[in-house]
Amino acid sequence: MSSDLKADLNKENFDRLNERIETLLTDGIIEQRSQAIVHLMLTHRFYCEPFEIREAFTDGGNDLGVDAVYIDRRGDEPAVHIFQSKVHESVRKASNPFPCSALEKAVRFFTVLKDNRTDLKKLVNPNLEQKILEIREAIRDHWPNFKLWLVSNGASCTGHELASHA
Repeated sequence: MSSDLKADLNKENFDRLNERIETLLTDGIIEQRSQAIVHLMLTHRFYCEPFEIREAFTDGGNDLGVDAVYIDRRGDEPAVHIFQSKVHESVRKASNPFPCSALEKAVRFFTVLKDNRTDLKKLVNPNLEQKILEIREAIRDHWPNFKLWLVSNGASCTGHELASHA
């Protein structure tokens, strides 16, 4: 496939996704453009109800880089899905790789999560505080699986960046 055709297909996919994002905003389904990718993931991969999606968002000041947390209690083993997202407004910006600094933020999140002595009110916003307390409760009941999702409407992390953070 020629690079021009590949670029046209990427632009076409980017434009189609942006149309979907604009519809979500116009219809009042999401409040901010930055919520779009996580909203779509929770809707189409996890079949979440609208109230579950709203409750998942933790984005804002003092969010430790965590945009959303979804605790899936369906099935035999609970799973904690932690989302970091990046929504680009142009194809040019979308061509930049997802910043691997997101992984450093995730390490900080897990450090705070495991330290029960941490005064959460001083470190995190109220939505993230609630999710951390829910995760700690899930850990006490039955150790959940943890999944970190780096989701974007752009390029993924580069291999050499991932390797340097491993």
